[in-house]
Amino acid sequence: TYINSNILDIVECNSANHSLSCLLQTLKQNHQSIITEPFTYPAFKTIALNDGFKLFPSEFDNEGLTIVGLEETYAKTKSKLIYLQPTIHNPTCVVMPLERRKAIAEFARQNDILIIEDDAYRFLHPNPPLRFLDLIPENTFHIYSLSKPFNPFIKTSYLITPSIFKNSITENVRLNSSGHSSLL
Repeated sequence: TYINSNILDIVECNSANHSLSCLLQTLKQNHQSIITEPFTYPAFKTIALNDGFKLFPSEFDNEGLTIVGLEETYAKTKSKLIYLQPTIHNPTCVVMPLERRKAIAEFARQNDILIIEDDAYRFLHPNPPLRFLDLIPENTFHIYSLSKPFNPFIKTSYLITPSIFKNSITENVRLNSSGHSSLL
């Protein structure tokens, strides 16, 4: 898959957590809540709660977040953000199948919901399904870090973002850390 420069941009950050932090700093201007899996990455929860977000756990089964659960949670909360780890979920190791990803992507498209796709462990899967970035790029923030697949000392991540958010996120990277590491 390639990045369509008409709708997507890449922002370099100092780690995946740094990406999450800068992204949530940007999004909190217009969003107050996030739909999540009931068990999710603890650092994400800490960052989101620290930024004042309300987290709404949605139904989860042995294939990840369910579309029925998402529809019910959305109906109750009207939250326009979803945080997912669809490929080798932390901490459950679940891999969401492609058909479910397509259903969630279509629901997000119909309801103008933004997806934060944390892709920390995708590299461990021998044949991973398409990413939300591939299915609904205009609504997806995709986070990929170099520390897990390459070396824990490489504290660099890439946040692929819809172009309309690039300047705001880049400004938050600058304010949060004086920018990304030029060496890396």
